[in-house]
Amino acid sequence: MNEVNLKIAVRTLKECGFVVLEDVVSRDWVDGTREVCNATLQHYMKTLSPEKREIYERTHTAMFPPICAPFSDAVAIENPFAVQVTEAAIGPDFFCTFYNTNTQWPHSGIQHVHRDFDHLFPGFPVALPIIQIIVNIALTDFTLENGATEVWPASHLIVDELPTDGEALEERAKTLPSVRTTVSAGSIILRDMRTWHRGMPNKTDEIRTMLAMIYDRPFLNAYVSATELIEIPRSTWEQMSKRAKHIFRYNPIVDRAPSRLGKAPPY
Repeated sequence: MNEVNLKIAVRTLKECGFVVLEDVVSRDWVDGTREVCNATLQHYMKTLSPEKREIYERTHTAMFPPICAPFSDAVAIENPFAVQVTEAAIGPDFFCTFYNTNTQWPHSGIQHVHRDFDHLFPGFPVALPIIQIIVNIALTDFTLENGATEVWPASHLIVDELPTDGEALEERAKTLPSVRTTVSAGSIILRDMRTWHRGMPNKTDEIRTMLAMIYDRPFLNAYVSATELIEIPRSTWEQMSKRAKHIFRYNPIVDRAPSRLGKAPPY
C-alpha cells in the first residue's frame, strides 16, 4: 500500500488495537484454501475424543494446519500487506512460531471476553508499544449471523488490574463500546494480542473459519515454549522465500514429507 494508507493502517492498529485490510487476498485462493481447510478440519475432528469434539463444536476449534500448500503459500505466511503493516508497527526483525486456524462450527456458542496476551509488565501505569500482532485471514465472509468476532477498540491500552474470571470481565466489558468484525472473505485483520475480544455464535449451517499467525518482536523468542514451534518439512522450507525463512527462522526443519493432517495446538 502507499505511504499514506500505511500510516493510517499503523495508526489505527496502535490506537484501536486492530485494523482491517479489506479484500487483499484473491478470492480464488481463498475459496481453494477454505475447501482444503474444511476437509482438514473434518479429519482433525475425527481424531479427537468424543468429549473434546463436543466441546469444540459448542465453542470454537483451533488447529495447527499442515505446513504444505495452500497453508504454506506466500500469500498466507508472508502476505505483503500484513508484513508491511507489521514491519512498520514492530520493526522488520519480527518472527513467527505460532500458526493455526480458528473455526466457529455451525450453531456453536459464544466465548468469554478475553485477551490473548497480557501486558508484558502488569501493573505498569501506561501501555507499552505493541509486542505481538495476530494476523487473521478470513476464509469466508464474516457476518453477524456466522459469528464475526467481537472486539473492544482501544482495550489494549487498559492497564489497571482486571478481573481474572470471564464472567467478571464480561461485566466490565458491558460498560465499553465494542464492534463486530464483519469483513469479506480475503480480508486480513491485524490485532494487538492485548485487545479484548470474543468469538460469537455461528447461527448458520456453514463453517466460519480463518487462518491465524502470531508475529512477535524478536526479544520474545526467549519466552517461546518449545511446544509452540512449527515443524516445517524441509521440502516446504526449500520453497520458501528469503523473507519467509527469516520470519520462521526459529522453527525446526524436519526431514520428512509434509503431512496433510491437522494437529492439536499445545493447549
